Amino acid sequence: ACVGGLLLNSDRTVQSCGDNIGRNSAVHYVPNSSAATVGDGMHRYIADHETTAITGAFFCCRKQTYEDLDGFSLAFPNSFQDVDFCLRARQKKMRCLVSPHIRLLHFESVSRNPTVDDQTLNLIRQIHAPIMGPTDPFALWAYEIPQPRLLSRSGIRHYLAVIKNIVWRIAFIGLVHMRPGPSHPRHILNRNEWQIR
Repeated sequence: ACVGGLLLNSDRTVQSCGDNIGRNSAVHYVPNSSAATVGDGMHRYIADHETTAITGAFFCCRKQTYEDLDGFSLAFPNSFQDVDFCLRARQKKMRCLVSPHIRLLHFESVSRNPTVDDQTLNLIRQIHAPIMGPTDPFALWAYEIPQPRLLSRSGIRHYLAVIKNIVWRIAFIGLVHMRPGPSHPRHILNRNEWQIR
């Protein structure tokens, strides 16, 4: 249906690498703010990939496709025209692709109020309820970097787990370097090789 690119803010941080649709919302997908990284575990900042929706800031599609899908809906005068278009395209078994090799600066919401009113948000939720209710199949939440607030229950649990992993890694490296002889299992080396220090 359409192709988008990797959008950058004026300070060259990533603004959007496609849109995540699900959990009753639609947001830009930004797994890592630095465009110099691979993005996430699926390398979305360096590999062409499918996404649920593409932001209208850079949105390429064939004229025939645009006309077949009746263009952007007038029901969404200020927000979600792009999301609605992509979700209608996906209902017709069409795909939305992002090519991160196309990189553009986008000064988001410079000429308009970025706030989405409740009426527009409720309308997109009603029209596309079956798609917006569950999690986005292209979001791969497991690859997102969690950033919970430090002084919250989830934040404390998350940062304790991070500290635990660091302590285990340091302890493992210490044990490996303190142990005499090679770190291979004994059955791999013969007796003479095992005694070499």
